[in-house]
Amino acid sequence: MRASVHALALPVLAVLIASGCAPLRDGLENATEHTVTLQPTRTGALMHTVSGTFGVCVGLDGRGGRPAAWDHFLTVEDENPAVDGMAGYQVSVSRGESCHQRVLSQFQTLAAFDISALPPGALTRAVLRATPLLDRQTDAPVPPGTPGQCNILRVGRATSAWPPGESIGPLVTWAPIPPPPAAFGRYARFGPVDVTRAVRAWRDGGAANTGFVITPQHDIAERNAEGIEQENDSFLCDLLLGRFELDVTMLIPG
Repeated sequence: MRASVHALALPVLAVLIASGCAPLRDGLENATEHTVTLQPTRTGALMHTVSGTFGVCVGLDGRGGRPAAWDHFLTVEDENPAVDGMAGYQVSVSRGESCHQRVLSQFQTLAAFDISALPPGALTRAVLRATPLLDRQTDAPVPPGTPGQCNILRVGRATSAWPPGESIGPLVTWAPIPPPPAAFGRYARFGPVDVTRAVRAWRDGGAANTGFVITPQHDIAERNAEGIEQENDSFLCDLLLGRFELDVTMLIPG
């Protein structure tokens, strides 16, 4: 049985479960399998930007300016309220006469779920789903990157608390949830991702429930950025995400 439940209406879980499902046929005559779909209690977006210069830099030869990724991010958020978040990174270069500036901007999407009202029973499976907004019009300030540059997005378990509201850095720390999705990033689709171990640890008290994070792998993003020296080689790898859902399957005692 599948029940869609908004996090703010979790007390109705008992009513949904009471509607009944067929018993499992594996010797657990008194147990019933139920799947509950939770909506996030909070979503968020974080961005962190670092810049540096290269070339022969003397005086004010380099060019600065506000990174375009943040403008793009805010524009997309304002124009499309269905967007829950944007994950990815941007590398952009501004060249001067001999001193040049390279900017690396990384952005994460976060989603948290309240699992405190799940019914008693054995948690058998938890799956995180998100709706990627693939058919969209954007005003990306730089061209999309290559598959090799862009397919470095991962789903992780946030290991640090989120700052209040949308924020420019620092990014939350995270632990990867293995295995990474086989198809993920600009040239593929999101998940679904098996997050059973993370949700079980939260429920059993083995780890703090700080939510999920969709993030670029920071070390690879930094290595990719180091090789970009021309303005026409700048790129943006982004994944716009809409509705998040967490499907939790339980064995409910009879």
